[in-house]
Amino acid sequence: MQAGMRHSTMRAVWGCRYVIVPSIPGALRASLDDYRRVADKFTRGAESAAKADLRFAYHNHDIDFAPIDRRLPFDVLLEATDPKLVGFELDLYWIVRSGQDPLRYFNRWPGRCKLVHVKDTRGAPEHRMTEVGSGIIDWPPLLARARSAGVEHFIVEQTMRLNRWPASPRVFPILRICGYRRRSSIMVG
Repeated sequence: MQAGMRHSTMRAVWGCRYVIVPSIPGALRASLDDYRRVADKFTRGAESAAKADLRFAYHNHDIDFAPIDRRLPFDVLLEATDPKLVGFELDLYWIVRSGQDPLRYFNRWPGRCKLVHVKDTRGAPEHRMTEVGSGIIDWPPLLARARSAGVEHFIVEQTMRLNRWPASPRVFPILRICGYRRRSSIMVG
């Protein structure tokens, strides 16, 4: 009941539409069974959020793509959560950094990733974040597939300290692919 009240407050006071889990603590992700237990908690949390008219999603990091017993933990989360209740905010920087292909997830799990975190990388070996559009990620086909796979929200992140945003005109075509208009579902930060 208390979680439901918090969710109701989030919706009523802040106008939130999603409850997003930003990461899984290290102690809860040592084994695939740990990930299955987390998936059960996600489903229960999503049920509670749904009662307050909120959607529930998990934001991945590269650790979710480090194999355990020849399986990817992120795949276990997708398989073990209720697809009607639990969504995902696919962070494209972290999935590319981990060596996985985000297209694989859009193709295999259409409709599960309603949010996409748009960040770019300079590539191996350091994988330093860079301005969106100036790294190695091929944005046009990736974002087109994301849209057709059911992505509704694109969160564009510039994590470097810049004097102004966007710092590069390369960002604007990517924002247009995401569907950016004056009033859109794109958050920039």
